[in-house]
Amino acid sequence: MPNLQTPEEQPAISGAYIPADWLTNEPPALEFCVAPLVPIGAVTIINAHGGTGKSLLALKMAVHVALGLDILDATTCGGKVAYMSLEDPEPVFRERLYKIVKNMPEEVWPRLEELSQKLMFIDRYGKPTLMAGFDSGKVVETNNPWALVAHLRAEDIKCLIVDTFVRTHSLNENDNAQMGALLVLFEKVAKEAGCGVILIHHQPKAYLGKEYAARGASAITDNARSVIHLEKVDPKEVDKFGEEDIRIAVMEGRLVRVSHTKHNYSAEHPDQYLEITHDGVPIEKFPLLSESNIMERRYSEIVEWCKNQWKGKPITKTNIDDHYKEIRPKGTNYGKEMYKRALKLAIEDEYAVKTAPPEDGSKNPKAEYYDLFGFDEK
Repeated sequence: MPNLQTPEEQPAISGAYIPADWLTNEPPALEFCVAPLVPIGAVTIINAHGGTGKSLLALKMAVHVALGLDILDATTCGGKVAYMSLEDPEPVFRERLYKIVKNMPEEVWPRLEELSQKLMFIDRYGKPTLMAGFDSGKVVETNNPWALVAHLRAEDIKCLIVDTFVRTHSLNENDNAQMGALLVLFEKVAKEAGCGVILIHHQPKAYLGKEYAARGASAITDNARSVIHLEKVDPKEVDKFGEEDIRIAVMEGRLVRVSHTKHNYSAEHPDQYLEITHDGVPIEKFPLLSESNIMERRYSEIVEWCKNQWKGKPITKTNIDDHYKEIRPKGTNYGKEMYKRALKLAIEDEYAVKTAPPEDGSKNPKAEYYDLFGFDEK
């Protein structure tokens, strides 16, 4: 890890020629606090409208990361976590944490002492904690980023949650240049501290249904490497769900869809669902969707996988088995048979069209290859 430097001590821009082994040795795998949602050394944004439970989800994520427990069907690193609260005072944080822990499985309770030593609370409520301001026509860093980095490094923190992003600056939130400079500053915090940085941010009401949008300049989400979007499931979608308790949660506005809307360092993570209990705690749910909805979703995932992982090469029905683990991580509710059925239906509806086998194709003479089309491409 590089030595910590103040802005005045930073050297002029320079480069270094690449080591020869970069050309021959496989590079180390990228590290994640929550794989593949929160990369270490980069900025992730949790983006949502008010009342969707983003702060509670972030805190629950902090608990799971600290204990190395899966969350949102994703694995965690088991490292130390710091939750920096700028918007809510300590009593609110304590109440939320108590509710989250109370609703966790009984096997977690013997590990509460471990949790107390790996989850840090940074109380900045009512204490100005600006990372940057605007002076004489330019964005100016404060000393806070470097003080924060020093603390994170000293405590070996692997994940920093900032609640909320808007309280870390006095800049124009609608100015792309200013927001871009601020996101670069948080990138520096992530890199110098060797941790993943999660910024909790609001989404304006005017952008209902537009998952990628965030309040303010587009540079906020453009500069983040990962974006997690929360949105309440529209009651009009209730017929997609089979279980009565899930349908009730949808109609009461308590079922939240968690989407991985930006993913520069990984494949897209499948949508997940949270039910917000009546006391505000987000509980992970794996609802059974209607047959047609499942088929459409599974086929869309095959198309996305084929475009990104296989660069649009034709696909055969038989290689679904071989590459199933690349499409869906462990812990999924639906097996590979659902993918093969989805592909079969897509072939019947001519969304998957038979094509010639590639040169490096299967040696099985009976293998049939298909070009895939998205539902909006045909």
